[in-house]
Amino acid sequence: MNEFEKLYTVEDIAQMTMLTTRTIRNYLKDGQLTGRKIGGQWRFTGKDIDKLFENSNIEAEISSSRRQEVMDFIDGINTDIDGDIQICTIVDYYCSDIALSKALSDRFSDVISAQTFSTKYKYYYEYIDKEQKARYTFFGSPTYIKDSVSIIEVEWEKLNHSLGKFTDRAKNYADYRPSYPKDAINLIFSVLGKKGVTVADIGSGTGKMTELLLNRNCIVYAVEPNADMRKEAENKLKTTEKNKNSAPPVSKNFRSINGTAENTTLKANSVDLITCAEAYHWFDNEKTLSEFHRILKPSGYVFLLWNSSGENPYSAELGELFDKYCKQNFMDTIFVSKEDRAKHLFGEGNYTKAEFDNNITQPYEGLLGGILSASYSPKPEDDNYNDFVNGIKDIFDKYSKDDMIKAKFKTVCFYGQL
Repeated sequence: MNEFEKLYTVEDIAQMTMLTTRTIRNYLKDGQLTGRKIGGQWRFTGKDIDKLFENSNIEAEISSSRRQEVMDFIDGINTDIDGDIQICTIVDYYCSDIALSKALSDRFSDVISAQTFSTKYKYYYEYIDKEQKARYTFFGSPTYIKDSVSIIEVEWEKLNHSLGKFTDRAKNYADYRPSYPKDAINLIFSVLGKKGVTVADIGSGTGKMTELLLNRNCIVYAVEPNADMRKEAENKLKTTEKNKNSAPPVSKNFRSINGTAENTTLKANSVDLITCAEAYHWFDNEKTLSEFHRILKPSGYVFLLWNSSGENPYSAELGELFDKYCKQNFMDTIFVSKEDRAKHLFGEGNYTKAEFDNNITQPYEGLLGGILSASYSPKPEDDNYNDFVNGIKDIFDKYSKDDMIKAKFKTVCFYGQL
């Protein structure tokens, strides 16, 4: 068992399922629920609970119990909730991605459990696969219901804000974002001391880092929650009858994973290396740290990489353009320095920093496409889009030579062990 894995009690499972603790203990006695004793008390992992739910008979019993709880409330039967005003609220979240709905449930369940409510309350979550929706059911006082629904709204926005940022930007990202210099990749394998390792490329996007790792004979789990970005990588890198003869060659070592940094879905102690290229600033640090500890082998390394714009003759003018047309799209977290993010992950003084030149020369389409791939750039449907694009064209016309413009980048890398 990983020391960072969350553990649940018999009472926790009873709360999740709306079953009695006696029923849960009977499941344990019959071998339908497995766990381990810690300090004389039974404790269960998320996988233990998931395995219990996979039993169709138990799943039916749980569903029946939950529905009966709602019907009892409608019929006025005591629901063991304090207060003169009692509310039952059902929130349906239509989502074809069960991993996303589960991540949302985990996120606000932690928040709700940390609240202090003066009255008793009940809550449970289930995913109804045939209807492709998550259902969250709450029983409690008006204050508890109001706070819980507010948490759902806030946490959903936080979870989906970054996931949707790159929808409709994937093609520009794939075609025009700079890749990473050879020296940076050489550093990774110099530190590891070997090639052909198993890697989790977290926030893999359109597969720029993934492709470089595949070229070093690595097995790469490309973990990316945005469907558009993931599809770009799959079209380029996944071995299929359609693209098996494409150039550059696709790889049988490519594994496309619909997951997040906080919930990669990978097995414990399964990877030698974790890379996060242009991605770590989107992650929840505490949950990510726990997940990285879980999936990384004890001797493994983590590399955080960013391509940062260098000092170009047009940097000031481009900055003014961003201030004028993009400011409303910036997330507050984007202003946390990369160095501080490394400190949050590795700990003070527990990492190494390296920088590499990564300069490119590109036509107008490259400059425009690269800028439009940024999460904060206006989209074509935005009112300020045309003015923004015209501003970029003015900069290109002013600073280009022979229809090409130079762009200086620095690849900044922070690496270490956890």
